[in-house]
Amino acid sequence: LIVQMFNPYVPEEDIEVFLKRFVDLTAKGTKIMDRNRYWTGKIRFFARLRTASTQEDGFLHPPAMFFIGANRGYLSYPGQPLTCRRCGGEGHFAANCRELMCKRCGKTGHLGADCKATKTCNLCGENGHLYKDCP
Repeated sequence: LIVQMFNPYVPEEDIEVFLKRFVDLTAKGTKIMDRNRYWTGKIRFFARLRTASTQEDGFLHPPAMFFIGANRGYLSYPGQPLTCRRCGGEGHFAANCRELMCKRCGKTGHLGADCKATKTCNLCGENGHLYKDCP
């Protein structure tokens, strides 16, 4: 897996905690350097996809675009299905997305302004706290 965070100060441990919600990491992440030995902002992780009987191909795929707190990140790997970055669904892209997606709780059908659910941490996925208060 290649992870690119747009904030270089997001701790690598937080990225690992996020990834462990979706995949089994087999090795620590390594920073990808360019030919001048400057960090590109990308980290390579070796991981094993988990099986999921609810998915069409039988694997649980991590989201291609995600947030850790307010920090945006992209994730890519060979064989990754094309998904909508807005709702995470397959078969369409964000420009054609008609799904309402809540950024507070992660559920579909409503927007964050109309959300009645408790806040959900986008690092660990648990309810009741935000990233800044995540244990």
